[in-house]
Amino acid sequence: MGRRCQICSNTSINIINRALLGGATLSEIARRYGLALGSLHRHRSKCLGLPTSRAVTAAPSRLAAIEAALPTREEVAGA
Repeated sequence: MGRRCQICSNTSINIINRALLGGATLSEIARRYGLALGSLHRHRSKCLGLPTSRAVTAAPSRLAAIEAALPTREEVAGA
């Protein structure tokens, strides 16, 4: 069994996902939240299913579906 995604375990997961979905670069997000670029890249591709930041801005309907699937603050706090 693989290990759990470090980004999914982060208490700022909703903010991080919104930044990724909003087209922020991985380096901006990594610097802002003290995260590893590799972890962000894996999270973006494996957990969110997004190959690049540009793909997100090119597919707004997919963005809405992904945002709807994000856990709530209460769900994250209870995990």
